[in-house]
Amino acid sequence: MNAFLAKISAFLAGIITIFSPASYTAPTESSVPKPIYPVAKVATTTRPVGAILKIAEDKEIEPAPAPKLAPKKNPAIEARAKPSPPSPVQIKPKDLIPLEELHKRVRASIVNILCVTKTGGDLQPISGSGIIISKSGIILTNAHVVQYMLLKDYEIKDFISCVGRTGSPATTAYKIDLLYFPAQWLADNAKMIKQEHPEGTGENDFALLLITGSANGNPLPESFPFVEIETDQKNITGDVPVLLSGYPANFLGGIETQRDLWLTSSPSFLTKLYYFNDKENVDAFSVGSNILAQKGVSGGSSVNQWTGRLDGILTTVTQGATTGERDLMAISLAHIDRSFKKSTGESLGEFLNKDPVKSLSVFREKGLPSLIKTLTTAVESTSTPSQ
Repeated sequence: MNAFLAKISAFLAGIITIFSPASYTAPTESSVPKPIYPVAKVATTTRPVGAILKIAEDKEIEPAPAPKLAPKKNPAIEARAKPSPPSPVQIKPKDLIPLEELHKRVRASIVNILCVTKTGGDLQPISGSGIIISKSGIILTNAHVVQYMLLKDYEIKDFISCVGRTGSPATTAYKIDLLYFPAQWLADNAKMIKQEHPEGTGENDFALLLITGSANGNPLPESFPFVEIETDQKNITGDVPVLLSGYPANFLGGIETQRDLWLTSSPSFLTKLYYFNDKENVDAFSVGSNILAQKGVSGGSSVNQWTGRLDGILTTVTQGATTGERDLMAISLAHIDRSFKKSTGESLGEFLNKDPVKSLSVFREKGLPSLIKTLTTAVESTSTPSQ
């Protein structure tokens, strides 16, 4: 019993939430990154970690059932590659940003994204996370979290509405609009929009939103708090300490998610690196078993404690009945940058330096119509026949 209690105490001590800022621990020599691991191809058995909120027939939101999934091992995920020669990057504990300082910076930039439908039906409300990455209010999140925004006026005007929420518990703060959505991800995944447990790798699973107004009557800041991005994959090396943040909702019902959703942060380490197509790339990485390995954290952040920059967004998780049995993974900003440049011809950094209002206008005119058509066709082709 004492050994069990000791394990529980150690687990709780590692969790950082807004309730317990004193639980930060100082880095030790064990925090120093160890050799980089060779990348391993990511498997398709991982699942996106957006939170689908169940709605009963009487339109009252009811709690979603707890997952009853048995752990499923996959060699491409579970087998750790042998270490390569030591990385030239040598980091000492004194080089790491204090967790309290990093958490304060990240917390101000994290956003909960909540999308709800006006009439219910096949499309269930969804909750996810995102992070502001520019002073102009550009939010980075997952495509699977905000694909509903392409169906805004699907059946009736404002059929689906999405807002950005902040704080703990999360409260409505921002009006948001799609600024960029990857056509390739939609082509590969549109048919799974109604699946509660889709599978995938996370490839191209990102989107950009723009904060376009206040949703609570408070004036918008002249400059939004944000976290800088890190698109250079050389800083993604084995065992680098990171801070994970997001709005987990796996164990909350629909009403609770809307009223009592709290921001959670937790320290972790990069443990395994993955690629999608090219072995030279670090497209995704694992941050191991973590309290954030649950639905709702999709689009949440992985911020490098050494650079203080965003190196990935939480996207998928392996199957498991508990957070301790799951392996949480993020797609790297390096992958996002490569994918974005392939699609648009410019880097993500270059895009962030442009006038976002003009970029929004261009996207609405040239990019949005075809995306709406693609997803609308997919929804209609998978609709339940009327009786």
